[in-house]
Amino acid sequence: DILRHATERGVGVMLCVNNFYDFKNNKDRFGYFKPQGPCEDVRDFFVKRECLEIRRALLRYLVNRYSAYTSLVAWELWNEVDYAVSGEEVDIAATEHAMARFLHSIDPNGHMVTTSLGWGRVDYDLWNGDEIDIVQFHAYIPSYTLLADYSVYYDSALFVKKHASDSGGYAKPV
Repeated sequence: DILRHATERGVGVMLCVNNFYDFKNNKDRFGYFKPQGPCEDVRDFFVKRECLEIRRALLRYLVNRYSAYTSLVAWELWNEVDYAVSGEEVDIAATEHAMARFLHSIDPNGHMVTTSLGWGRVDYDLWNGDEIDIVQFHAYIPSYTLLADYSVYYDSALFVKKHASDSGGYAKPV
């Protein structure tokens, strides 16, 4: 059990609930989409009542099973939600704020809740909400950019300082 081993070793874990790649490419494995589930398409997953209830049931299961582990630092609702669905199709902030509120309400240990976006993506509505505790975006840096100032990329603190302006002013950890 990963969380037990992490606890024994003093390692913090962020448990990711949904991953855009699997969501987009392996929909048949989740039970959300027809013929097994109620979702007709990707948009339904974010807005259809029956689909949202399945998501809440999964969150209840995860909280009941894992929230007692001291190694659990945060719940990550999504790995790069913006690659799963576009903001034009769905109000991502509204749906994910509702899921984060729900998760906060059922987690007896008060773990932080986060979600992530891909590099270059900014969603102020999503990250500025009180429900999301940590701002995350993922940096995919082409190797040619490393040549400009190679020393920065060996020191993660310098890297964050150099690129902090990309994160906006969210008034929460990035």
